[in-house]
Amino acid sequence: MKRSRSSQAAANSAKKLVFVGGEPDVPYDLETLLHASAEVVGRGWLGTTSRATLEGGAAVVAVKRLRDAPIPESEFRDKVATLAALRHENLAPLRAYFYSRGEKLLRVTGYSAPELTDSRRASREADVYSFGVLLLELLTGRIPANAVPGLDGVDLPQWVRSVVQEEWTAEVFDASVADEAHAEEEMMRLLKLAIECTEQRPERRPVMAEGAARIEHIVDGAVRNADVDDSESVSS
Repeated sequence: MKRSRSSQAAANSAKKLVFVGGEPDVPYDLETLLHASAEVVGRGWLGTTSRATLEGGAAVVAVKRLRDAPIPESEFRDKVATLAALRHENLAPLRAYFYSRGEKLLRVTGYSAPELTDSRRASREADVYSFGVLLLELLTGRIPANAVPGLDGVDLPQWVRSVVQEEWTAEVFDASVADEAHAEEEMMRLLKLAIECTEQRPERRPVMAEGAARIEHIVDGAVRNADVDDSESVSS
């Protein structure tokens, strides 16, 4: 009997939303969310995003239904915790999540290291490669191959190397980013880091701590240069 009750409690718990950062101002549960009026606002490689209006219009929430991926529950929850900790004006804060065997995070092949033929063989070196592709995407404004259904994209590491070759050039950068940044030297250093992160051989990639330290150094230098430019403008 005790085992049966324990199993039932676990089953009930598995059907509940797990709220991040405390309970919501307007209480709702999984059933309320599933029965809410919803409008699909986007479909992509990761899944479907909907705008759900709770009963009575009490609140509107964005719901991302993720496709299946062969990752353990503990890894899924670790990724959710990382997402929940992110704070940015252009990011909607994560309020809650629901886990089941049919709804998990999906690894996107366009960001995957070449040695990853099996999604269960993740490594720190592979994570560094994925970070490098993301950095290249931000700098170039180009979409990685297989990142978005219906769009061909490009093999970003290979494309950047073919453009740069032996001579560093600003032509690889997204024009809108390059025009606004006024920091070509810093962008070149970021590009160099991204290329190192996407080395074909895992052992030649920098560790993530080194990459983070280099980015902080680059950003600090850009801020100092901007302060100097502002001071000179005021003086003149």
